[in-house]
Amino acid sequence: MEKPNPSEALNRFMKDQGLRNEDLAAACGVAFSTVNRWKNGGVPSTKALREALERVTKGAIPASLWNEKLEQRNAKRYKGRKKKIEKRESACGR
Repeated sequence: MEKPNPSEALNRFMKDQGLRNEDLAAACGVAFSTVNRWKNGGVPSTKALREALERVTKGAIPASLWNEKLEQRNAKRYKGRKKKIEKRESACGR
């Protein structure tokens, strides 16, 4: 069984519950723009935010749902940093 996309799950939950971005933002203690970012593929930046989202949605959007997306984001960041380090080391003759 394929894992649901967290952004799609969040959009579906909000539609089913009749929630606006402002409503979810207030409940999670974040800005409207933060909820908009989550709905468009962004990842809640901290474990506390992911857990708050799970609590506010009463488990409909579990914190673990974001793990794969978070791992992808971190791997992409690491790859970029690794390239910068390698470039710097080659310029220094290491």
